[in-house]
Amino acid sequence: MAFDLTLNRLQILDRIAIQEGVMLEKIQGNFLSFPFKKDLFDLIIFNGSLEWIGSGREEVVSIREIQLNALKKAREILKKDGKLYIGIENSIGAKYIMGTPDDHTGISHLMYLSEEKANQKFEQSNNNLLPAKTWSLAEYYQLFDEAGFQTVKTYGCFPDYKLIRQMVEIDDVNRYILTGHLDVQEYNGANGEIVEHQEELRSIYTTLAKNNVAHLFCPSYGFVLTGKVG
Repeated sequence: MAFDLTLNRLQILDRIAIQEGVMLEKIQGNFLSFPFKKDLFDLIIFNGSLEWIGSGREEVVSIREIQLNALKKAREILKKDGKLYIGIENSIGAKYIMGTPDDHTGISHLMYLSEEKANQKFEQSNNNLLPAKTWSLAEYYQLFDEAGFQTVKTYGCFPDYKLIRQMVEIDDVNRYILTGHLDVQEYNGANGEIVEHQEELRSIYTTLAKNNVAHLFCPSYGFVLTGKVG
């Protein structure tokens, strides 16, 4: 089943499903307010959607607060042994620190700021509220924990979660880089163009891996979560 706030995206998904020969049930609605039954799903996937779920919020509410509420709802509607998969960018991905524009706003040096500072920077150029927010690895773990989830698996996704070419378990990322297995070009998620200075980016990954911290700077992550017992 595909669930989305906009009819246009559901129509796109429908065309993709037809091309892939897949039967797809579609629902248009707001995930936060839709009256799902509890203990309903074996699997829920937030692939590129959790960061956007605060779009259109009131100014007094933070994106993180809405993300936390969405995760808590996902926890309620998952079956006891159900899984939640989240694909999402890393706010301190190496390419973003180097200045690659943010995928969601097209603005450089934005997402690694606090939500308050990022919102201020976005408002200065757009006169509107920040539409999306991503986080670092430790911040994701904290968010999941607060929502009642435990992390079963974490993967570093290269070049990102949307078009995965290499998906590496988080504990293997540093070794993977140092043994020369990382072989993808990263791109600008805002316009699809290949990021400049690929060699410099690769060198940065190598240095980070030698310091055993490259896993903290992956461009994107894939998380497999399950509800805490009790």
